[in-house]
This record gives sequence, C-alpha cells and structure tokens, in this order.
Amino acid sequence: MLKRHIQSFTLLGLIACSTSSYAAYSAKVISAEFPAWVSYENKGMQPIHVGMQIYAGAQIHTGAQGKALLQMPEGSTVKLGNNARFGLNKLKKKSGIWQSSLSVLTGAFRFTTALVAKKEKRNINLHIGTITAGIRGTDVWGKSSEAKDIVCLLEGKIAVSNQENKTPHMMEEAMMFYVKPKTQAGMQETVAAVLPEQVTKWAQETDIENKMGAAMPTENANNEAWALIVTGTPKQIQKAKKAFYSAGYPIRNLDTRTLYLSHLNSEEYAQKIQADWQNMLQNTPLTISIQPDF
Repeated sequence: MLKRHIQSFTLLGLIACSTSSYAAYSAKVISAEFPAWVSYENKGMQPIHVGMQIYAGAQIHTGAQGKALLQMPEGSTVKLGNNARFGLNKLKKKSGIWQSSLSVLTGAFRFTTALVAKKEKRNINLHIGTITAGIRGTDVWGKSSEAKDIVCLLEGKIAVSNQENKTPHMMEEAMMFYVKPKTQAGMQETVAAVLPEQVTKWAQETDIENKMGAAMPTENANNEAWALIVTGTPKQIQKAKKAFYSAGYPIRNLDTRTLYLSHLNSEEYAQKIQADWQNMLQNTPLTISIQPDF
C-alpha cells in the first residue's frame, strides 16, 4: 500500500513540474539523509524525496545531518554534504553537448561521471564560492566555507579561476587541489598535491553510507527497507505533518489519521528518526512506529 501512495505522489509531482516554466531537463534525487530541502525562486522550501525531479532554477539545502545524491541528466552524479547549499542554474543540451551551470554556495560536494556517461559531451561550469571551474574532469571534490574555497581534481581535467584572478589555471594531474583563502583580501590561490588519506576524509563528508542509513529506492536498499508510521487524531496528524515537513522530512498522508515516511534502508536509521520525531513532539500524544516497507 505504501508503494501505491508513493507512485501516485511521484506521478503528480512530475505532472506539476512538466507544466512549470523550468527547462525540461532535470536532476533526480537518488538518495538522501534528512533533513534536506529544495526551493525555487519566490517559492518556499519543500523536503526532497527519493525519485524527485529537480529542475533548473532550484537550490538544494541540506541540514546539519543532511546529505543528498543527485543524478544529472547527462549521467553524472553530484553528492552534497552537511549544511550545503547547491544551485542548479542551468541544465540544457545544445548541438549534442550538455551545458550546465552549477553553484556550490556553501558546504561540500563531489561531481563524478560514471563510465557509461563518459561518452557524453559536456560543458559544465561549476562555481564553488569564489572559484569557477570549467569541468572536463570526471571526478571532482570541492567545498565552500567562510575561510576558503577548495576544488580537488581526482580524475580528468579542469580549468580553474577565481574572482581576483580570472586567468584560468589548467589542472590536468589527478590528486591536485586548488584553494582560495577568503579570510584576508588579496591572499593568493594555492595549487598543491593532496595525500590519499586527505581525499578519504573529504570523501566521507559527501558519501551516503548504507550502513548509516539513508532514504533510497527500495530496490537499491540491499533488500532491506523500512518505514515510519505516525498515527493520531486528524488534528494531531495535521499539526505533526506541518512540523515534520518544515523540518525537512518528506512525510505523506496514508489517510487523515496516518502519516508515513518510507524508503529507509536500515532499521537503525529508522530508529534514529523516530527518536528525533519523539523529541520534536514531546507534548503531542502520537504513536510513532517502525515497520518493514513492503
């Protein structure tokens, strides 16, 4: 029954998006750790959910414990770490070439092109804070913070510049990183080699680990999937739904007395969310239970 409701919701979402003013090409949410939201200009934020199509003009926000994995229309993937803000400025295909403009406003990201997608021609401009990178590479990690902006080339090549030095610096050697300090005006960018152990630490900032739990497509969740079910009076359910939705959880109604959150790939993660919800609604007599997501 849960899957039937999910399919109906996804179909309605796709119909709504197809009639919007945004471009036809979109990124797709493959996996997420909550909380995470999407917003469009002049519209409020809504929680992202597995299978959601996200169109040009959107910004994706992750919370302190949130992460997201997106599949781009040309087959590449984008991973976002905690407290990230990521913009899909442009997604289009012209004369057989994918053209995208992406922005990392805050937080960590990783852009990776799968082997099957490497044949696609692409022209991708990525803005990481003050840094602009023309991506021709197939694996790039980066982060924007108050102190500095970083982009690290793991495979392929990129042309990098910044707001103070607009002359592109071509990076063609793997395991090199480019950093632009922001704490003092006039500080020069640095290009240096990065150690494998540092790359491992950086990767952990954006990876969504199955063992830690995440919202994923049921068929990709190692044959294990869980759902949270919330029951109460219609008035209690209405109030709870607003609270959960605002907090970044894509919770849905089964009926006027029941809410559900599905596609959770471990019982441990379901228990963690259950505890968080119980803390959020300490004074509301709701029943929050965990069950297999069939």
